[in-house]
Amino acid sequence: MLSWRYIEPYLPPRGTVLDVGGERGKWAIPIAECGLEGVLYDLSKGTREVSRRKIRERGLEEPISLVQGDIHKTAFPDGRFDFVPAEGVIDTLH
Repeated sequence: MLSWRYIEPYLPPRGTVLDVGGERGKWAIPIAECGLEGVLYDLSKGTREVSRRKIRERGLEEPISLVQGDIHKTAFPDGRFDFVPAEGVIDTLH
């Protein structure tokens, strides 16, 4: 399991992060609190709603976008993101 101490040292000083399988903002929220923009990308409507509430409570609506989608079918162009934590979803990509 990833932890913040493994992620934080690799964050770019500025840029956009794609949080795949957002887990209710587990990574998108602390990443936005570091000053980065984020896209929380998740298939589950329920997860996104919980994330939306947490993001609103912390006043992070500006730097974090919520996007519904299947990681197997993204429409993001290559090079769009500067960092992509994807805990628990990489093993499903086969």
